[in-house]
Amino acid sequence: MVSYLFFFVSKKKSLYLGVWSLPCLILSVVVINHFFQSYFDDCFFISCNVSALTSMPMVLARQLHAFVGLNKGILLLILLVLVYHLVSWFIAFRKKMNEALKTWGPCIRLKDWDDPLIINRLPLEIYAGICMAIVLIMLMGSHLGSNLWYFFQLFSPFLVIYASGLAGQFTLWPILFSFLLIYNLSSLTHDDNYRYFNKKPIGWNTIEMLVKENNSIFNSPLIAPLLIQENKQIVDNGTQYYTEGGKRQGLIGLLFQEDKRVADAQKLYAGKLQYMVKYKLFDLIIVEMGYSSKTLPGDMLHYYRFVGPILVNLPQDRKYYMMTVWSRIS
Repeated sequence: MVSYLFFFVSKKKSLYLGVWSLPCLILSVVVINHFFQSYFDDCFFISCNVSALTSMPMVLARQLHAFVGLNKGILLLILLVLVYHLVSWFIAFRKKMNEALKTWGPCIRLKDWDDPLIINRLPLEIYAGICMAIVLIMLMGSHLGSNLWYFFQLFSPFLVIYASGLAGQFTLWPILFSFLLIYNLSSLTHDDNYRYFNKKPIGWNTIEMLVKENNSIFNSPLIAPLLIQENKQIVDNGTQYYTEGGKRQGLIGLLFQEDKRVADAQKLYAGKLQYMVKYKLFDLIIVEMGYSSKTLPGDMLHYYRFVGPILVNLPQDRKYYMMTVWSRIS
């Protein structure tokens, strides 16, 4: 909001808002970090420390392709309206720029703090959408651990609300909007030969049968939904990466000190799981190939034998994973 005020409303107002918002932001950070010590670990530090290792451009390309395929109707409407607004804004901008040039006035105003930086205002909805798209493309969209989640959570509501508001601005737009919305709903719900919503993914049914047939399972976080479905205990829900991902370094480490209780609790839990593996208390171990966890002992072959690999296509993100299955030695 500060940047929008600076560019399109008033540089002075943006400065006032920024000066007022900064102490409020600092105070809120201090309060949250005091009462909820793990909040910034989960929302900030883990992302900063781990995202560089789990982000790939091809993931972004795949997500963009899928998102466009699922939202063709709304995106087409947004594109039409965006072109309309940008053309209108450009025409108005050129008109004001020509007037400014005639009077030798600058079209980009740097000195007058009561005026915006740019002489013609871009609609807030378009500016917000552009900022959100930049964040998704530059930071969040290439993360390997997500598949359309950020797009649906952060971008789809904006698209629907914006498109609904635009539909009422013109006489015939509601008719076009209704047609494109129905088309969009059809794209989201149509099976299309299970292209988007595969009801029988490869390997998933095999893992499901193994979960049903065994009581105590050392599980990969990827198959945790199956254990929830069978009302069985979840050993690993993915939080074993917390300690490594939440490390603080440099100046940030001085401002946000780690809560040692979390690391201590994880060490105790890891020791408990290693004890259960060594004494063969698990009926089965199902983990992803290359699974690295401090909870599995290095001499696991003394207690469990390798059954074989299973290629699994997860229904929750439609990606392929190689799972390994281990059964205890009698």
